[in-house]
Amino acid sequence: MPDSIALPQPTSPFPIRPRSLLSVLLIGLVSLPSWADEIRIDATCSLGDAIVAANTDASVGGCVHDGLAGADTLLLDVDVVLTAADIARSSLLAGAHAGLPDVSSEITIQAGAGGSRIERHPGLSCTVADGPDEFRLLQVTGSGALTLEGLTLANGCADWGGALLSSGSATLTLRGSTFINNTARSAGEARGGAMASLSSGPIEITDSTFDGNSAYGSVARGGAVAADAPLALDQSRFIQNRAEATDALAEGGALYYAGAHAIAWSGLVFSANNARGGSSGGMGQQATGGAAYVQDVLPDSSIRMASFVGNQARGGDGSTEGGRGQGGGLYIAELTPLGSLEQISFQANHARGGDSTSGRGGAALGGGLLRDSGGMVDRHLSFSGNVAEGGASISGRGGEAGSGAGAFIVSAPFGSSLALEHLTVKDNQAIGGIGGTSIGQALTAGIFNEQLDPMTIVSSVFENNLAIEGAVSTPSDCGDEDLTTVSLGYNLVAAPGNCVFNGPGDQINPGASLLPLGEYGCATMLPDGSCLPTHPVAIGSPAHDAGSCSASGVTADARGYSRPWDDPDIANLDDGCDAGAYESRDLDNDGFDDDYASMFANGFE
Repeated sequence: MPDSIALPQPTSPFPIRPRSLLSVLLIGLVSLPSWADEIRIDATCSLGDAIVAANTDASVGGCVHDGLAGADTLLLDVDVVLTAADIARSSLLAGAHAGLPDVSSEITIQAGAGGSRIERHPGLSCTVADGPDEFRLLQVTGSGALTLEGLTLANGCADWGGALLSSGSATLTLRGSTFINNTARSAGEARGGAMASLSSGPIEITDSTFDGNSAYGSVARGGAVAADAPLALDQSRFIQNRAEATDALAEGGALYYAGAHAIAWSGLVFSANNARGGSSGGMGQQATGGAAYVQDVLPDSSIRMASFVGNQARGGDGSTEGGRGQGGGLYIAELTPLGSLEQISFQANHARGGDSTSGRGGAALGGGLLRDSGGMVDRHLSFSGNVAEGGASISGRGGEAGSGAGAFIVSAPFGSSLALEHLTVKDNQAIGGIGGTSIGQALTAGIFNEQLDPMTIVSSVFENNLAIEGAVSTPSDCGDEDLTTVSLGYNLVAAPGNCVFNGPGDQINPGASLLPLGEYGCATMLPDGSCLPTHPVAIGSPAHDAGSCSASGVTADARGYSRPWDDPDIANLDDGCDAGAYESRDLDNDGFDDDYASMFANGFE
């Protein structure tokens, strides 16, 4: 039976184990009630001593253990502020010790009535690599298993895993926890401002928040999380995290994942994260994945129900050439045949090439998403207001925002196919960098395809995507390097569009169909309580009832609402399914989408 280093109240509905002889003898030595085999973290029992007691199944200091082997629970009754590394009881891992002893057994640390925070003292510095005040908060070693529930971990500082590191075959489980202002800082590679894994053991992150964490190093990977072990990620938020390289590459402003495992992530919010490549006197370095960088996952992997808003990948500056900015929101690496992306909104993300003095500005690839691989199927994605912008040059040429896209780029040199279904692509831009000799080329603002094998697209809407070079704006919804994009029909490209589609039901250059981006209800909320942002299809517009659910096989839209909804007053092109990621419905027959009208009526426009 698991031990519980927590004090149950007399009214607890759970059975209380008989006291051991050791606990009876120790009752008078510590200020505890009569259940002496269970201990709270308080003035008499430190968290460090409690971890050692749980690891050894023996009492330590004021922490009484009943001596029974098994899992242990440590319940905080006070916040824990750490002022120095516990060198005697923590291992030197990835260049740093921890402020608490190694976790080497099965331990759960829970928030209690009076405490929920474990932090490195906020007065300690973390401004230089390997400084005298450097230590992370916790590390789990060997075959240990650490679970954190309802905690806040703050101000950690280490080369890898500013707050938390796992090694060996250890496992990590984070539930309802928050990581704030932790830092990975190194003269070499910095990984995981909040947490990093050297372990082969699985990691589970649920209902957790990573806010304001950073990785700073010659190479910087994962401003919040860096891992290559099996990772389950669900209902979690990544806000204002940063990966900044001093003189090399940066990958994953919030999340860096390079595990050869299947993933099935869902319910994620990435907001205002940033990856910044290193600058130098020569060539600036690339920044890849403003919010998230994903590499090497297995083909049956998926990411669904996620929002990427206001993230940036910014290439480093250089005298001879600026670095690339790739995947302002999400980057899926080359040779990574991730199976599917579903129900995802990319909004106002930015890929920006680095600047140059005498040479060329850096290229920008994929303002919202750079999918540098094929896959199986991506459906119900919305791209709105994303920007790919080439870097500037003082006396050379501006950087390209071509071979890239404001919204989405697919490049699959090994010839992996991809199907795109019910996409909404609106108001994205590719901007050529300003240069002293010439402006950089802006090729495609919507979707750019470099696949060798055909990429198919069905029931999608393109509207007002622009390639901008200086003062010249050109409609730029589609780009296709090898002419392998194939329309399966029911796509709509609003005037003046440039996609060449000739499938059944395709509409080229009709009027606009999309209403402003917003939250218009959902079947399942995102972890911050919001709904996935989408562009409604206006009732009676060219995209209304102009798609085909039978061609795509979908039964719900990006919000999880059922589709198709067939308006009896509209002449269907197929089965009454709307083109794009949103299914409109007008049940009261007033000429307005019910969800859109409801939001305006309640003042939420």
